[in-house]
Amino acid sequence: MTQKELATLIGRPPQAINEIIRAQKAVTAETALVLEKALGTDASFWMGLEATYCLTLARNREKAAADLS
Repeated sequence: MTQKELATLIGRPPQAINEIIRAQKAVTAETALVLEKALGTDASFWMGLEATYCLTLARNREKAAADLS
């Protein structure tokens, strides 16, 4: 499925899908629910991916700060 196809399916602008894919926009609870309905994948899956990504960023920042010390 292309970004444009997904955007059409969930009724969001293609730019919003592109920003999520490029990690410039977070997956919100509302977006997770829309994806759940459109794709049949539980909203908690999408929220879990977002949480894992945020934790990874935090760990990387923490490591970078420790490396500077």
